[in-house]
Amino acid sequence: FLHYAAEKNDEPTVQWILSLNRDNYCLEKRKNGQTPFDICVKKLLPHVDEEQKVTARKIFDMMLTYIACCTMSAEQKSGCLAQVVGLQLRYVCAGSEFAVKQYLLQKLIPTNSSLSYYYK
Repeated sequence: FLHYAAEKNDEPTVQWILSLNRDNYCLEKRKNGQTPFDICVKKLLPHVDEEQKVTARKIFDMMLTYIACCTMSAEQKSGCLAQVVGLQLRYVCAGSEFAVKQYLLQKLIPTNSSLSYYYK
């Protein structure tokens, strides 16, 4: 259901599903290999219409907070961090900024790594 809610920008349903506290909701893959988080990232790419991004950004922030605060594997969190950094760099290339709360990024960093590693 989270995949469908992310596709449809259904913010209340996303919030409800995340409130069920099942650790890997945001990173479960469908048959096509996409996770709900992947769907959100695609909806926030710089070339997407700004009006469409409003709800997608709220959902992205909910999912990112959920992922950062849950007990997921370091590999899952690292993959999520790589996606966020990639999204931010796409915005830089487009001449704008995609801000993310620093403390969330820090929670995604594996213990033997640093944030600068992801921006290289």
